[in-house]
Amino acid sequence: WTFSYYLIRSSRWFSNPTPIPFFVILIIYLLSKILIDKKHSLIPLLILLLALSLQLEVASAIFFIPSLFVIGLLNKNTLKRSITKKDIFLSLFLFFATLVPQIAFEIKNKFPTTKTLFLFISGQKNSVVGKSWAIPSINFIYQRLGEYYKIFFTKLDTNLTSTSIIFAIFFVFTIIFLIKKYRRNKFIQICLIWLFIPLFCLLFFIGNYGRLYDYYLTGFFVPFVIIFSCFPIIFRHKTLKSIAIISFIILFYIGNIPFTKNYLIAGVDGPSHISLGNQNQIIDYLCQDAKNNYNLYIYVPPVIPYSYQYLLDRKIEKNLCLQPSSKTQDLIYIIYEVNLDNPANLENWLNQFSDYQVENQIKFGGINLQKLKNVKK
Repeated sequence: WTFSYYLIRSSRWFSNPTPIPFFVILIIYLLSKILIDKKHSLIPLLILLLALSLQLEVASAIFFIPSLFVIGLLNKNTLKRSITKKDIFLSLFLFFATLVPQIAFEIKNKFPTTKTLFLFISGQKNSVVGKSWAIPSINFIYQRLGEYYKIFFTKLDTNLTSTSIIFAIFFVFTIIFLIKKYRRNKFIQICLIWLFIPLFCLLFFIGNYGRLYDYYLTGFFVPFVIIFSCFPIIFRHKTLKSIAIISFIILFYIGNIPFTKNYLIAGVDGPSHISLGNQNQIIDYLCQDAKNNYNLYIYVPPVIPYSYQYLLDRKIEKNLCLQPSSKTQDLIYIIYEVNLDNPANLENWLNQFSDYQVENQIKFGGINLQKLKNVKK
């Protein structure tokens, strides 16, 4: 985890850094203590972590609930005998206490988040076919499994080479071995359920125009790493185990360390580097260059420009930058990040400015800024 290129990037993503993996580690640890060591007094703390996770990243953490339900169902007899009314009351109190600020906000503002969530879940928002859940077709299942493969195994092999296929084969054999030999092991049960219940549920999710973004699965990278790390136990002999571990380290090194090293030492000048440093540079340049009324358009995969808007608002608040106009102007600026995963999406976005002529262009790492003028008007 420490040296995985994409896991480092996800933890440094300025527009949406997430502590969810850390919370998942704590949740899995608490589940283990509760079910293995019978520390049932930790249940309220577990529920509190669940509630906080929902506040941190609902797209990922919403699937913690069915996972916990299945785990509880499999251990219902044990929990019935030991859980107390006090534990139940305290758990419910902590869970709903975390919702108080959000409930107050919803009531004050006539339930904007609730309405949006309902529209999204019911398929009335961000849906082509008018629904967010459906029985998947064979083609959709095949496509989604391919997305799972890409999202998870790029964490082990950055560019999905033939090494990724080897890792995937090891992963499948490890799962089969764990189910066959260790299915009664509580810790293994927790990890398998935590990973595969959400992945099964997402086979039926067709909302958000059928897209599955990497961060939807942030809460499941931890059990994936744990389960994959069990692969040496499928070998009986110590020599084979040692060879397997050494081979993995070498292949993982080749697939990650050069990228990780470049990402950490390239500063703001790396060709695909995006961080607070060069985001500040691009906003500073815009503010110095924009002296007349202008429009501003920003492209951030997956189209979430909050970080740039935040930096720009700070400059405007300090009278260091001219406010972008809300009316159509002949002069526009566009800021866009490189999109190595889906270059076609960026190209389609840029096509809307085909009527404009590029007057100036500057690049800071993986961020581009263009100054455009309407030549047809």
